[in-house]
Amino acid sequence: MELRQANWNEYWKESAALAERLTSVDLAVLTALKGWCGPPVDQRFLEAGSGSGKISRVLARDGAETSLVDASHEAVALSRALYGGPSLGGTFTRGSIFHLPFGDGCFDVVWNEGVVEHFDHEARTRILDEMARVCRPGGWVITFAPYAGAHVYRFGKWFAEKRGTWVFGREEPLATMEREFRAAGLTVEEERTIGFWGQIHFLSYLPVLRVIPRLTGWMESNLRFVDRVLPGYFLSTAGRKR
Repeated sequence: MELRQANWNEYWKESAALAERLTSVDLAVLTALKGWCGPPVDQRFLEAGSGSGKISRVLARDGAETSLVDASHEAVALSRALYGGPSLGGTFTRGSIFHLPFGDGCFDVVWNEGVVEHFDHEARTRILDEMARVCRPGGWVITFAPYAGAHVYRFGKWFAEKRGTWVFGREEPLATMEREFRAAGLTVEEERTIGFWGQIHFLSYLPVLRVIPRLTGWMESNLRFVDRVLPGYFLSTAGRKR
């Protein structure tokens, strides 16, 4: 079941002010992408379900050829504005992740962050099928989604849902994406969690704990070892097309 389009248009319209800042999770996603795919220069990246596109913008600055697709017209407009003109290149398309408007094998890397958790298993498999279709043989298909073992995030989410303040619609934390990747004919190269500190921000849903997320900048700088020993906020799954 897909999310109601109006919700996401409103969300991205209100989130424009946050798009300039890279969070610790964004930086963890960038590190993971570059670790698997190598230097972005001259590689063709498609962010399928692109939201603000702020990570794709960094990839473009590093020499990648980037394309962005999102169902929300507000998200597409935001990412276009964030790129700031033609100097970084980039193509921006409003379209469905279930029917990507590209031919077969067009991209070296097809990825998204914070997308697949909004759908059930059947829909996630259809999404992976379509991402695999537009990826070249030997290329990468990569997803980042909230992890089922990220207990701080899950507690904040549960509390917000109970109070009716959760704004992200249906969202299912995931323990693994291996079944969907295999069903799409992809070989899973690695699956791990990243970005522990990203889940701390969900404590802001608890009024008494709103001060805690404000301390995460200091904690991230001084307690970096935590990311190596505790489950991350995102489950990252990287597969290759045969």
